[in-house]
Amino acid sequence: MERKKPFKRKFDNKKETKDLEDKVVYTTRQVEPVKLADWQLKLKAIADCMDEEGHFDNEAVEARYQELIKG
Repeated sequence: MERKKPFKRKFDNKKETKDLEDKVVYTTRQVEPVKLADWQLKLKAIADCMDEEGHFDNEAVEARYQELIKG
C-alpha cells in the first residue's frame, strides 16, 4: 500500500489592514427614519384592527392602511 503525500495548504500570511477611522462600526439606534414596505404596513394595519378573538373588519383594515401610507 502506497502512502499518499499529505495535503499541504498554502496560507497567505498577509494581514489585510482596513482603515476603520471615520467609520461607524456599531450603532445602537437608527439615525434615519425607518420606511416600512407595503406588506409591513398592511400587517401593521391588520394587527391594529384585530380584536381579542383574532377577528378583524376588512373596511377598518383598509382605512387604517391608508392612514399608515399617508404618514
